[in-house]
Amino acid sequence: MEELRNIHHSAQEGRLEEALLRRVLDFARHRPFHAFHSLRWRLLLGLLPVNVEAGRHFQEWEECTRAGIRDWNEMNDNLQQRLVATDSAVRPVEKKGLVSKDEFSSFSSSSSCADDGESRTVENPLLPGVGSSYALRYCVDTIRATAQKDLDRLHWDFPLFEKSTTRKALMDLIVNYCLRHDYEYKQGMHEIAAFIFYLNHTDSALLEEISKSPEEADKALIDGFGRICPINGVMAMTFSLFENVMGASGLRLYEWYHSSEEYARDGIATASHRTQRELLAEFDPVLHHQMNVVYEIEGTSYLIRWLRLLYLREFSIPQCADLWDVFLSERFLARHDDYSLNNSIVTMLAASMLFYVKQDLMVGCIDALKRLMKYPPVEDVGTLVEMTIMQHDPKKNGIGRYFTPPERHELFGAKTPPPMEETSALATSSAPLSPIEVMNQQGAILASIIARLELLWMPSSDAMLNDAGHAAETHARTIEELKKVRDVLLFSNGSKTHYA
Repeated sequence: MEELRNIHHSAQEGRLEEALLRRVLDFARHRPFHAFHSLRWRLLLGLLPVNVEAGRHFQEWEECTRAGIRDWNEMNDNLQQRLVATDSAVRPVEKKGLVSKDEFSSFSSSSSCADDGESRTVENPLLPGVGSSYALRYCVDTIRATAQKDLDRLHWDFPLFEKSTTRKALMDLIVNYCLRHDYEYKQGMHEIAAFIFYLNHTDSALLEEISKSPEEADKALIDGFGRICPINGVMAMTFSLFENVMGASGLRLYEWYHSSEEYARDGIATASHRTQRELLAEFDPVLHHQMNVVYEIEGTSYLIRWLRLLYLREFSIPQCADLWDVFLSERFLARHDDYSLNNSIVTMLAASMLFYVKQDLMVGCIDALKRLMKYPPVEDVGTLVEMTIMQHDPKKNGIGRYFTPPERHELFGAKTPPPMEETSALATSSAPLSPIEVMNQQGAILASIIARLELLWMPSSDAMLNDAGHAAETHARTIEELKKVRDVLLFSNGSKTHYA
């Protein structure tokens, strides 16, 4: 209810855009799962207008909702009718190659275009024409056969996905999307659709349940949002959101599913290589060297799954809902400017995730691969989001301007990747180390500490000015001294080293 009241009052006061972004990106407060994420996403993707006249937001949003439901029903009903007509027209003959005069006359009559404008021709199923009933049936059957295998493997622990009606709804959504945009079905699209469907259904069902509660005082508010998120419009709202997340007006996720070339500029392979080879180097040069030079791990081996599914298998459903809030907020702020998914906060998050589990990735290639294939549970994604935004928008010109980080103790607590133990470099091997090996190992440790301090340092906004100034001065001096030690250990060749 708090979320709905906030949206309602902000719209009435004409400040919905600012209030929405600040609330969506506030990771300092408790973030309940029932925060009506689907409503947020429709606003952020432009499916519901944000700049509405004060007092008319319910009316305009209801009109947009009705239009979306009408468009979906017309599209889906038309497809189902065409498939029924195709099934009735495609009848087997008793003798191969022979069609009686009566049968031919009957088929021609059923295929007649006296009412619908189609030509009186008998279709050849072996050479179906573009747009013919045979071509339609073949396309639909191909999409269904591939998608059904994935839907059968979709084992989310929610009663909603045990229902046959849910799986049929997802299949209808996938078929309509692929036909409308002339795309093949690709593995993973079903999980994106299922996630959006679940959030829409959860929000609409919650509103319906609240509206029936005799204890609810703000009946008018609930009824107003109930018409914007109706339970009978879940499929329509899911399709609109899915289409926009995939499409050019949204996240452009289609680029990671339907690139014409393997290494297209905006393709998934390019995004994977850039994440591990470029973005990771910005976070931690030592880990970057370990992953790319020592282990020679291919980023595509795990990042294709991470990125294409927008992390649905790496985090819990509530955590993914929070992450999508961030992704769609960045897209909203981009407006009509060029938006590249490969250069977005989506890919930067992957680099943050690698840095977050650095200790696990440094122990050996096999263990690193296991960790990448099965990312560990994260108690609070707010820490990862903060690391990502600090790296992606350090000057706070974009999304960083609206972001509120988690409490300070969370960022510097156990959830933050601790530095490598200073003793580990010498203790991991019983064999004596040469001076060069000692210098390299200790230098790597110091480089890791420096990277963490540079990345995570952010003076608390509520600190006293004197204390904040002193802390900043101390921090800067510490960083400078550590860098000198690092340079001596890593880059000294035995010549005299002068300390500034």
